[in-house]
Amino acid sequence: RNNFETIFGVKGVVNFRNADAVILIGSAAGGMGMGGIKETLNYLTQNYKNIPVYPIVVLPFRMEDRPLWREEVSKLMQIKANFTIINNEQFVNDKKARFIDVLDNINMNVARKVMEIVQRVKTRRHEVFAEFINSIYESKFAENLNQFELEYIRVS
Repeated sequence: RNNFETIFGVKGVVNFRNADAVILIGSAAGGMGMGGIKETLNYLTQNYKNIPVYPIVVLPFRMEDRPLWREEVSKLMQIKANFTIINNEQFVNDKKARFIDVLDNINMNVARKVMEIVQRVKTRRHEVFAEFINSIYESKFAENLNQFELEYIRVS
C-alpha cells in the first residue's frame, strides 16, 4: 500500500469497490509502466481480491535494448491475474513502414484487447445478474410450493 500511495500520490482516494474489473496497461520498456503495473497489481490483489484484474503489458522493441524486461515481466506474471502480452516486434513486418504507423498498429491492438476484456466483463456481469435473479425466483418458487403443500395438508 505504501509503494502504491507513494507512486501515485494518493492516500485513501483510490477506491475500486464498485468496479467490475480493472484494466492496467503499461510498457516493459523501462519507464513508469512496469513499476506502476506491479505496484497497482499488488495493491489490487491484496485489497480487492474479488475484482478481476487484466494487465496488458507491451513488450519493448529490440532496438530499445532492455535486457532486464524478460525478468521483470516474468516476476510480474507470478502475481495472479489475467495477463495479455503484446509483442511490438510482430507489428514491424514492413521494414520500410513509418515508425508512427507501427505505433498506430500497436495502439490499435491494445485498444482491441481492451474492448475484448470489456466485453468479457460485461458478459460475466450479465451472467452473475441472471444467476442472482434465477436464485430469487427459485427460492420464491420453493417458498410458494412449500406454502401450497402446507395448505394441501391442512385441507386434506
